[in-house]
Amino acid sequence: ALTIGEKEFLNKEYLTSFSKAGVMHVMAVSGLHVGMISLFLSYVLFFLNKKLVLTKTILILIALWAFAFVTGLSPSVMRATLMFSFLQVGTMIKKPGNSLNLLLASAFILLAARPSVLFEAGFQLSYIAVLFIILFYEPFYRLFKIKNKVANYLWQMVSVSVVAQAGTFPLVVRLFNTFPLMFLVSNIVIIPLSFLIMILAIILIPLSGIGPVAHFIAGILSFLSHLTLDFTQFISSLQYGVIQNIGLTTTETLILIVSVTFFLASVLKVIKVSL
Repeated sequence: ALTIGEKEFLNKEYLTSFSKAGVMHVMAVSGLHVGMISLFLSYVLFFLNKKLVLTKTILILIALWAFAFVTGLSPSVMRATLMFSFLQVGTMIKKPGNSLNLLLASAFILLAARPSVLFEAGFQLSYIAVLFIILFYEPFYRLFKIKNKVANYLWQMVSVSVVAQAGTFPLVVRLFNTFPLMFLVSNIVIIPLSFLIMILAIILIPLSGIGPVAHFIAGILSFLSHLTLDFTQFISSLQYGVIQNIGLTTTETLILIVSVTFFLASVLKVIKVSL
């Protein structure tokens, strides 16, 4: 479920706990997963950086698109794969594209291929989350200057989670009728765990034929998976961890999205707009 989005073997209790904890996105294969793979392969293939940069880019693109096909080519995966493909090619030719342009280009391609994707929840949540991160992450992150590396890393995760949640909040309420209040705590713990699980799962594939090594990695994966499940169940069981039964109409959702956008733009001084 955490690596390729296959949730068939998870019972409803686990799915509910992930939803209430505000970390359901780690099971909805998306930019988080594609970004992890892209980042991991970029580090692993560091020795191809100079003369064989084209080979490195091709290998990463093959891996990204293979992952996209394995996970079923969902809108969120397609968005992320297209964006990271543009990013990898842009880096190779030393012309990195503007993040907003990459996002809009991927949306244009998906909508041109299948216009009805616009009305899918995965497409809407994925694009609005990334749009808010592009627009508001940097100014939000710059609110505090933290020198300690660990504290700075935590602040980065908090910043990303807050701006992404701010963008998706109206849609989450409209679509799922709930809102998780403990999403910050959950994300700070679950995202690093899911990153470790993803990387270990990738490493396990080529090493699966070596018995002792495979068993060792599988043991670590089992421990991390149980830790993830136990933590999400604990967070979801808290008495005031989630607000339930709060639906919104389509009009209210649109008004709230626009209001949140202008509020953040004003407070973070992204554009000159009066509250």
